[in-house]
This record gives sequence, C-alpha cells and structure tokens, in this order.
Amino acid sequence: MKRLEEEEKKARELLEEKMKIQANLHLLKENLDDAKAIAAKHRDEIIKMQIRISQLQSLEEKLKVDFETLSKENEFYLKKNAEFELDN
Repeated sequence: MKRLEEEEKKARELLEEKMKIQANLHLLKENLDDAKAIAAKHRDEIIKMQIRISQLQSLEEKLKVDFETLSKENEFYLKKNAEFELDN
C-alpha cells in the first residue's frame, strides 16, 4: 500500500513537472513566433530603406549633373551680362 502511494505521488510529481515544461514550451513558442514576426517586419523595412537609399543616390547623381550644367550656364550668362554692361 505504501509503495502504491509512493508511486502515485511520483506519478503526480512527474505529471506536474510535465505540465510546467509544456507550459514553458508553449510560452517559448509564442515568444519565438513574436520574434519571427518582428524580424520579418524589420527585414521588410530594411528592404524598403535600401530601395529608398538607391533612389536618393540616383537623385543625388542627377542633381550633381544638373548643378554642374546650371553652374556653367550661369557663368556664361554672367560673362554675357558683364559684356553688355561694358557696352552700355
């Protein structure tokens, strides 16, 4: 009888331990799912930012070319204005 009680007590302890481990495993799985969702969101944001950086770099190159062109054009017109001033 005593042996049966000890076995039942041991079985209850093992069952309780199993339930704790399963609950902990469930929480860990939820945390993992949350972390995966956050990682996916961050990955998407990184991709969007890389695309935006590429767009801005292209725009910067275009604006540099425009600036050079307009600077040369401006110098030309400044010289022309200076010539016209001398003629007047």
